[in-house]
Amino acid sequence: MTDIIVRATFNADGFPTGFYSSDIWPEGYPDDTVEITVDQWHECLEFQGRRRLVDGQLVEYIPPPPVPTLADYTAAIAGMLDAKARERRYDNAVSIATYAGSGNAQWAAEAQAFVTWRDQIWTYCYAELDKVEAGQREQPTISGFLTELETQFPLNWPE
Repeated sequence: MTDIIVRATFNADGFPTGFYSSDIWPEGYPDDTVEITVDQWHECLEFQGRRRLVDGQLVEYIPPPPVPTLADYTAAIAGMLDAKARERRYDNAVSIATYAGSGNAQWAAEAQAFVTWRDQIWTYCYAELDKVEAGQREQPTISGFLTELETQFPLNWPE
């Protein structure tokens, strides 16, 4: 049995675009093919989009994480607000805000502190979004931005 020779083509970013094995393509490969091992061929097929050719070597490619959208930030911030409300046994941010006019002084104070804090959070978020859109600030990661919010705007619950 003859050893199989595999040749491949790669795009400008090093990702494979075609494979040519000697058992079904015995001659006349395209000019821009590169010889790879059968194991590398199988690796490219098994991990499609996760292998590329760099300086003649087939290497693992880890794509960058997707850029968060406004909806991603909004959901994460809303989750942070809900979690903060649950610290005081309210169901969520909306629930605690409804107690602002409560006849129970403690609940009303907690609600007012929360609403003031929530407003600071969202005011800051939209101001920072404007900076990102104007190119005055790099777009932060979601976790980094949540940490920034928690650091800059701690909620001090009333006693």
